[in-house]
Amino acid sequence: PTCYRATLANIQSTTPAQLKELAKKYLAKGAFTLQIDPGERKPAVEEPAVANLPPTSVAPPAKGLKALASTVDRSQGVPRTESFPSLRFPGVTRATLGNGLKVVLAERHGLPLVQMNMEFRGAGYASDRGQKSGTAAFTLGMLDEGAGNYDALAFAARKESLGATINATGTLDLASVRLSAMKPRLDDSLALFADVIMRPRLEDKDIERVRGKWLASIKQEKARPNSLARRLLGPALFGAGHPYAIPLSGTGTEEGISGLHREDLTKWLGEWVRPDNATLLVVGDTTLAELTPKLEKVFAGWKAPASPPPQVALPTVKLGTKPRVLLVDQPGALQANLLVAQVVAPSTDPGAIDFEIANGVLGGTFSSRINMNLREDKHWSYGAFSNVGDALGQRVWATFAPVQIDKTVESIKEMRREVIDYVTAKAPAKPEELAKLQAFQTHTLPGRYETGNAVLQTLSEITLYGRPDDYAQQRANRIGALTLDQLKKAIAAVQPGALTWIIVGDLKKIEKPVRGLELGELKVVDADGKPLR
Repeated sequence: PTCYRATLANIQSTTPAQLKELAKKYLAKGAFTLQIDPGERKPAVEEPAVANLPPTSVAPPAKGLKALASTVDRSQGVPRTESFPSLRFPGVTRATLGNGLKVVLAERHGLPLVQMNMEFRGAGYASDRGQKSGTAAFTLGMLDEGAGNYDALAFAARKESLGATINATGTLDLASVRLSAMKPRLDDSLALFADVIMRPRLEDKDIERVRGKWLASIKQEKARPNSLARRLLGPALFGAGHPYAIPLSGTGTEEGISGLHREDLTKWLGEWVRPDNATLLVVGDTTLAELTPKLEKVFAGWKAPASPPPQVALPTVKLGTKPRVLLVDQPGALQANLLVAQVVAPSTDPGAIDFEIANGVLGGTFSSRINMNLREDKHWSYGAFSNVGDALGQRVWATFAPVQIDKTVESIKEMRREVIDYVTAKAPAKPEELAKLQAFQTHTLPGRYETGNAVLQTLSEITLYGRPDDYAQQRANRIGALTLDQLKKAIAAVQPGALTWIIVGDLKKIEKPVRGLELGELKVVDADGKPLR
């Protein structure tokens, strides 16, 4: 267990001369370059099933050893847990800096660590509307590619020397710049954090380097059936012109990313990254009295523009009256990826928790209906689940399953039956299903806040969705009091006539039988969602 001490001591005692000598020894003898050019894709041949083998016999005990007598009665199984810890979410305090920046702090003094998220409401992927697709996510990805007096390499070295983590990420409705810093190096880490927010370098050579990697990641998304289906989901559900009608990963399109220039990035930053549109969430070993002066110092020059922060309008999408089907060809695929989805009420809806638990019956856990059917009973899938996202606008509810290609039609029938029977109350939630979900949700809740990141995530949701500071406890209370009638009412939001199916697979094998199901209006589209037939 103490091996790490020897490792750290070895690192501390190593000299530049030793590193140079090792480099000469191991790295100075030529080079080897392997280039792999993928050829024509050939379908893999499945190996035949292996016959069941007899169980392996238990090895006899080693000589000189014998089993000790045990007083444990294992016939009753593992003892039941009779008591559970209570939920303890840290208290929250607030402050506002001179430039209007709001600060929210949850103190945790067990470790010399301070973590913070600078969050910008509305500056998520949905802010791409009216700009090039992928602008928000790409700009966020550029923030740690050099800032202030540090170019990209120097910035990475400085961050490493401080033992800090700094990065930026986003969701549909939110942009977040994150810092994790050791308490003794907090001042220097804050200065670097402020550089990222206020003075990103955005050098052209770095933009081109990141652009190449970004375009490759989009191609990778399109090559993977699950991520491909989700790229098509936003436009299919929300329709052209809606801010959410984008690849839900936020990565944008090849056309959008290829057309980005430094001016596009600085324009987006000027509109969205401003103190009057920001909230700094902090968790860790500090207090407001200690932290506020440090923040006033590093953000002293950060002022809000005279114009008000922009807003993203999120119109409500009307549900369709007929199901739709999008087929996407993936030649040679051994599996078909099935996804069926619909929009439901926003995260701010009073019944949002009820719907999340109702979804759990269908596909929210391993033992939920859809997985027990397609995986455990039929053995057609490695896993089938359903989930609902978070959003200020309408959320995406989706059920998905990768299935063996020769069971595509049968799997669709089972998925459709499970969904429709449940949402129409033909097969409503059972008391034991609700009880299991309630126990899981409430008993695991105290353990969810063992890390600072988990606390930050809940603080983010509290801030973004206007929730009370004791939301974690209120959520637990709400779940514990749910009834079967409430679940039935919540899941009724899923309308069989409004479902959209996205099916990715080898169309030579599945198109004709899928058409024969007459699920709804059917189109064959390419990886960008453009109709082919």
